[in-house]
Amino acid sequence: MGGLGFVIGVGGTSRALNGARVCRRAEIHEAAKEGRVNDVRELIESGVDVDERDEEGWTALMWGSRVGDLEVVKLLHGKGADLMARNDKGSTSLHHASHWQSEPVVNALLSWLDEGEGVNEQNSVGWTPLHWAAKAGSSRITKLLLDSGSSVNVRHVLGAAPLHEATNSGDVEVAQLLLDAGADVNMTSSTGATPLLSAAYMGSIELCELFIDAGGSLAIRDEGGDTPLICAARGGFEDVVEMLIERGARVNEKNKAGWTALHEACRWGRDDVIGILVADENVILENRNENGETALHLAAMYGASYGVPDVIESLVEAGASVDAVDSSGKTPTDIVLLSTRAEKDEVLNALKPRIAT
Repeated sequence: MGGLGFVIGVGGTSRALNGARVCRRAEIHEAAKEGRVNDVRELIESGVDVDERDEEGWTALMWGSRVGDLEVVKLLHGKGADLMARNDKGSTSLHHASHWQSEPVVNALLSWLDEGEGVNEQNSVGWTPLHWAAKAGSSRITKLLLDSGSSVNVRHVLGAAPLHEATNSGDVEVAQLLLDAGADVNMTSSTGATPLLSAAYMGSIELCELFIDAGGSLAIRDEGGDTPLICAARGGFEDVVEMLIERGARVNEKNKAGWTALHEACRWGRDDVIGILVADENVILENRNENGETALHLAAMYGASYGVPDVIESLVEAGASVDAVDSSGKTPTDIVLLSTRAEKDEVLNALKPRIAT
């Protein structure tokens, strides 16, 4: 692109001159953002500070790293740009390059930084470049950062380590890299979630198996008392539920509200999961939550909403009591009769085989 020009009219005041300087300072960020390397060079040579900040504290190097323009980044480094400068949110150029998956820029920045420098810097909310690489699911950048000394178990303000972020992105390869580097598979976030709990909640059987093989606890609970099995049952992930039971998950464990995996499956109409749970010889059909409700109470309450009376039929055929009363004295049948739903007749029909005549 051609040279930059700022025209000041005849008799222009010092205010106009100052305005031109402000424009030129602002232009370096736009030029870096748009990959206009010649303009970046011209601006610096005309006197614009290579580390000039925009209104959010970003430097041209940060913008070049954000957009992944290696030519701009190399030029700025050659002109003495501060590799460790932070914006108003505490992020460095390495944070931005890792976040936006610019492997060439990450590689260059790491080669210019002293060994171990910058890789464990945390921004204002505790994120390191490795957190961003893991969240982005970038195995190559994750490996670059690990090889450069990134701490694998550092937490951000929500208590999550890079392994939590890799789990949230669903990336098995990155998760394996982090585990191989020593990531704590049972580290809990601020909500008590481990990577296994998150993987079960998401329904990722690959990640669940990876974490169990690495020593992930099947009995660990989050702040609400949910186990991996309860999380998987709530989401209706029958393959994960089946695998967790095969690997030793206990089907009758309750969360803080007294809900078991079966309660959750009935609440959300997960008929395939219910079939797996009621087939387990250890399941207790009459387990009660904090309101005294059995799984059948919940199926009766919500069955019409999900249009799955098969859920109720499965429970009744497995031996669930239609006469069980909750803490307010209601049976599953009472709950249906009190309902105003148009579909309640369909639910009542599902209960009929066990209603006394």
